[in-house]
Amino acid sequence: MEALRSRVQAATDALRRLCTELRPSALDDLNLGLAVSGYVQDVAGEWGLPITLHLPEDPEQSEVLRKVRGEIGLCLFRVLQEALANVQRHARASHVYVALAVEDGHVVLEVQDDGRGFRCPARLGALIHQGHFGLAGAQERVEMVGGTLEVASVLGLGTT
Repeated sequence: MEALRSRVQAATDALRRLCTELRPSALDDLNLGLAVSGYVQDVAGEWGLPITLHLPEDPEQSEVLRKVRGEIGLCLFRVLQEALANVQRHARASHVYVALAVEDGHVVLEVQDDGRGFRCPARLGALIHQGHFGLAGAQERVEMVGGTLEVASVLGLGTT
């Protein structure tokens, strides 16, 4: 009976985590910076991967991040999820750096790892033909909200 209870609890926890990933309430309840911070802490703990997070200290930049809502906030959060999932699946990284900043009135999300890197095509859409949909989907999502996604990778040195 105890084993059954444990399995039900594990399934319940997994379902809660999935629901949070589908629509992170932190974006609605808090703000983008706090949502990113919470997610990075969760992922670092769950995966045992050291992640350094840098958020703006400048009050004006922090205020801009507090106001990011709706599709743009969700888009940035989804790109972060995809980037960190790629690090976990492919990079073999020993450290990840995540930064959220405001530059020239634009919100910038940077994710950098020290993993093995990959051959990044000039057009991320080309990855679809290799069965890799995540980065191409992230690029489409970013473009739909008027942003740009840049990926740079060097074999043996990591990806940004």
